[in-house]
Amino acid sequence: MKKKQSGTRFWDHSVIRAVNFAADMVLLSILWAVCSLPVVTVGVAGAALYHTASKVLVENRGSIFSTFVQSVRDSWKQALPIGALLAGLSVVLLFVTQNILFSGLSEFRLLLTACVIALLHLCLMQIHLYPLIGQFTLTGRELLSLVIRLTSSHLLRNASLLGSFVAAAVAARVYPPLLLFILPAGFALLSINLQTPMFEKFIRSAPTPGLTKDDGEQSN
Repeated sequence: MKKKQSGTRFWDHSVIRAVNFAADMVLLSILWAVCSLPVVTVGVAGAALYHTASKVLVENRGSIFSTFVQSVRDSWKQALPIGALLAGLSVVLLFVTQNILFSGLSEFRLLLTACVIALLHLCLMQIHLYPLIGQFTLTGRELLSLVIRLTSSHLLRNASLLGSFVAAAVAARVYPPLLLFILPAGFALLSINLQTPMFEKFIRSAPTPGLTKDDGEQSN
């Protein structure tokens, strides 16, 4: 009888944890979507998304809303201008790429290839950049150096990240509610699992290793 009761309690506890985790993912995805609405704030939203996913969903510390808001306050000065610039470049490249595709002109194939490669590279840069801004205290020069090194190494992990991003973008296009409720947090969790070993390797080997944002808070 006791074994049956303990098994039922374990099952109930597991279900409650799963429901709470799913609710946290939905809330985090909604916060990211709302913060990204002006488009130029996509960098701020991305930095807060990764920091919150790492701290709350992975490490089980703090709450989604308060952590996200605090991360926005901590990272907006650095993430806003960089994110706005990269988002603007991405929109321009996407616009040019779509126009070339719809035109059907074969003479622009070389330009189309260059635009696609540049667009994918920009996406990969942002995939690495926003987690770095959200989770570490780094100077602009350190960020640029790390992003270049991260995008030019670990080809298999980068291919997995880029492929997952493209798949998420296609899924959001086919069924837009996914972008609001689950894809942002889900992609952040996947990215954290793939990027953590990469970040640890390059940041520890840097001349002046950056502190995590949580280390900075504790030191204050």
